[in-house]
Amino acid sequence: MKKLLSILLFLSLFVSSFSQQAQPVFQGQPPVEPVSTTSRPIEKQEKREFSFEADQVYFSNQFDGARLNQIQRDGENAYTVTITPENAPINMSPWYAFKVWSKKKKEITINSSIPNLLNIVIRRKSAPMAKMEAFGCE
Repeated sequence: MKKLLSILLFLSLFVSSFSQQAQPVFQGQPPVEPVSTTSRPIEKQEKREFSFEADQVYFSNQFDGARLNQIQRDGENAYTVTITPENAPINMSPWYAFKVWSKKKKEITINSSIPNLLNIVIRRKSAPMAKMEAFGCE
C-alpha cells in the first residue's frame, strides 16, 4: 500500500511539473533616449533647516546630495515635503535625500509631493537626531 501511494505521489508530481507554463524572464528596461536639458533653467534650492517647534521636529537639506524644496505641517507630527528636480525631465526613479529628527522619540508621517512621480509616504519613529533610514511606497 505504501509503495502504491509513493508511486502515485511521484506520478502526480511528475505530471504536474509538465503542466506548469514557463515564466518569462525579465530582460531589463529598454534603452532610454536621452533628453537634452542644457537649454532648460536650473531650479536652485535654499539650503536650510526647517523647524517645527510645536512638534519639536526638524528637517534639513544642508548636506551634499540633499534635496528638499518646501515642507508644510499638515497636523500634529504630520508633514508634506515638496521635492522638485534641479532640471526636468528626470528619470522616473530618482533618489532624493534629506535629514529629519526630533528632540523626543515619536512617530511622524511624511507625505511627499514629487511632481510627475508617484507619491511616497514615510512613517518612521524618529529618535533624537536620528537620520531617516528608509523610504516606503504606498
